[in-house]
Amino acid sequence: MVTNQFLTFVFRKKPIEDKYDEISKQLEIKHTEWEKYWENYDMELNDASEPEFDDVISIKWWKRIDINILKTLKTTLLILIFTVVGCGYEQKLNGNYSTCLNGLYAELYIENDSMQSATSLSWISNKRKFKIKNDTLYHLYFGEFSDSVKAKINYIDIDEFELYYPKDSVTHTFKRIKKEIDKKATYDEFWNGFYKRRINVDCFTESEKYTKLKNYFGEENILIDYGGKLFNEVQITHIPTGTVKFGTKHKTQLKNAIFALEKLKLEIKPSDLK
Repeated sequence: MVTNQFLTFVFRKKPIEDKYDEISKQLEIKHTEWEKYWENYDMELNDASEPEFDDVISIKWWKRIDINILKTLKTTLLILIFTVVGCGYEQKLNGNYSTCLNGLYAELYIENDSMQSATSLSWISNKRKFKIKNDTLYHLYFGEFSDSVKAKINYIDIDEFELYYPKDSVTHTFKRIKKEIDKKATYDEFWNGFYKRRINVDCFTESEKYTKLKNYFGEENILIDYGGKLFNEVQITHIPTGTVKFGTKHKTQLKNAIFALEKLKLEIKPSDLK
């Protein structure tokens, strides 16, 4: 279970105005400086020097400010009540998630402080330990190497989150798999279930979609002609029925062929495939 923790300071308006002359309508967070700061943060030592830059987070707002404890406590209690009741106070990350990126389907299985991944390349990783500090998730690379990697974590809602990997400039969006996955499944049972879940989210590369559609009709039953100045426009004829569909809206042959085959699939009855 992961808990979001936010350090919150509550002050009366007047002392802040006295110290800073006014309360700015827009407060700056220097994200680039904070990225550099956390890159140099030693997670094992759990120690870091004070930031050398000023922004809304790093400024010590409480220094040399007189605080009316009773008034401030009353305000703080009200804020806490609305925060807990209105927004909830924690994000539960445990569970099974799926992601799709450029036709590559993957699943992530999270339990307490470890996670495991399986991909449509018919590969499943060993379990990896992970840690979350602030908005960054640290874990070992899912592959042959044991290098540690880090990703910025963004909670979208209770069933969805994003992981952004700065090193590769790649963002993966993970959505919770609502259907339970049998942990006692055999090897074949696991991958059969995996493939069905992949079909449900329609996560395939263009080449895979094209091959799948051709196999649906039977390659011997379709005739493909190319045209246009760049020969990227496609005309597909279903030979048994004489039905013709065109793909012209995309820049590549492959996308236009997929578009035409999908239109053909919507029109041809299953009985016409026999």
